[in-house]
Amino acid sequence: MKSTNNCTPSVSIIIVNYNGKQFLNDCLHSVLQTDYPNYEVILIDNGSSDGSAEYITHMFKDYPRITIALLDKNYGFSEGNNRGSSFINKKSKYIVFLNNDTKVEKSWLKELVNVMELDKNIGVAQAKLLIMNKNRVIDCAGALISRIGQVISCGYGQKDLGQYDCIREIFYAKGAAMIVRRNLWQVLKGFEPLFFFYWEDADFCWRVRLMGYKIVFIPNSIVYHASKATISKYYFSSVSFYDSRNRIFTLVYPLILYIA
Repeated sequence: MKSTNNCTPSVSIIIVNYNGKQFLNDCLHSVLQTDYPNYEVILIDNGSSDGSAEYITHMFKDYPRITIALLDKNYGFSEGNNRGSSFINKKSKYIVFLNNDTKVEKSWLKELVNVMELDKNIGVAQAKLLIMNKNRVIDCAGALISRIGQVISCGYGQKDLGQYDCIREIFYAKGAAMIVRRNLWQVLKGFEPLFFFYWEDADFCWRVRLMGYKIVFIPNSIVYHASKATISKYYFSSVSFYDSRNRIFTLVYPLILYIA
């Protein structure tokens, strides 16, 4: 990792790509314009078949901040990120998980780190997600789980008029743009690989909460998200299966761990 500032905590940003070639240029170039001095990017290709691997090795191989890893098959979002974490700088204090179908504002990372540094009781935090190419329409301002296991993305579809512009505790952070303390990630051994995709972020944050840490929403960190773009690469039957199955796992799995 190239760094010009040893006073700022080191951050590793992991981006997992699966057949998302059309998003990579905008995503990576926006990340490379981040105004935070001490970060690296781990770009994981999850066995894409759309030319993503050839594209990123040609276009981004000479960027010193970017490490590229090409996986032999699609390991899903959970294990793809877990494998990505094996490439991070050993000095990194924080890991950021960022979807490939996003664009970030320049100050997004600085805002996340500043809040994490102010409160050691915060284990995970989420940026404000706005829907890509819509005029300040909210995708997610933090997430909740209802008593019957339904996901509630706070503010979804609402015009962003500042109604969520305060740092506040949430139940879980969306994995599209979330920061995690590296020590917690290591203790909890990352995302549960069994989830493949869907609900792995909710499960992880629930386990973080059971360890006594807070999950917060940070409104000044802005990320634009083409929601469900990667999921659309999968058959509807697969999406429905993992969504339904993992919802049940999420409600049961953390409690089993806690009781054990």
